[in-house]
Amino acid sequence: MTVMLPISTALVTVTIFPSVVQGTTVSEGYRSKIRHLPYDPSPLNYALPKTCLLLGVAWGFHVTVTPPNASKVGLAARSQSSLQERLLLGLLPLSKVFAYLATANELRSVFVDNTCDITWQLVIGFLVCVASGMLRKHCYQLLGARFTFDLKTHPEASHDGRVGQPAKPPLVTAGPYSFVRHPSYIAAMTMWWGFILVYLDPSSSLGDILARRLAGWHHTLLVAVCVLNPFLLVARVRREERMLIHEFGEEWERYTRRIKWRLFPGVW
Repeated sequence: MTVMLPISTALVTVTIFPSVVQGTTVSEGYRSKIRHLPYDPSPLNYALPKTCLLLGVAWGFHVTVTPPNASKVGLAARSQSSLQERLLLGLLPLSKVFAYLATANELRSVFVDNTCDITWQLVIGFLVCVASGMLRKHCYQLLGARFTFDLKTHPEASHDGRVGQPAKPPLVTAGPYSFVRHPSYIAAMTMWWGFILVYLDPSSSLGDILARRLAGWHHTLLVAVCVLNPFLLVARVRREERMLIHEFGEEWERYTRRIKWRLFPGVW
């Protein structure tokens, strides 16, 4: 999870909120850029599958940005954290509101404006978001009560999610953690990329709003988010690894010697 997601969605919400509330259809000029799937039935036949795709994207987003466990960090302690951490945790609720608002607007376009176009971009974005949500949820289950969005150790939680166990919980190295050290961050990053694919799709009313209101700068915004997101993610991974070294010591050192890659095998 990175700060880029909530910050970017906050800026985009301010930009497009009036048009989302009023409703809009995809402009004819922008519609000409749409690349359809080979199957081109009537709008009525397209409505149900597009609804399923949009709801799948919303589910992936919701799972990825919703903490699986309540935060145990007080406001006083959180105020001492870095600006990046405060922005991340403070703007996550706004990100969820934006995602729900965008989904509701797309569904309105499907059933009111008959904007039922299904493109390869939408399908690929759906697959990426759902896969990211599933990976993220699996990581939640593996870490149990120890998985929170606060960057802190949880020595009081056992590996099966129970609290108050005297024994120190083991380092989780199973499942996706046997391939890379931080699979949940991969899910957070790829979910955001999939979300961009879906909502900057020419068939999307949100993509049409951004294209007209930002006068072509929406592509620059897309590139900026895709480039900056990994850099912000790397910074948080490094901070988390320093925390894990302190918590697990030699056990973490052995794990890093065995699992060399933090995020993407062969890259980093």
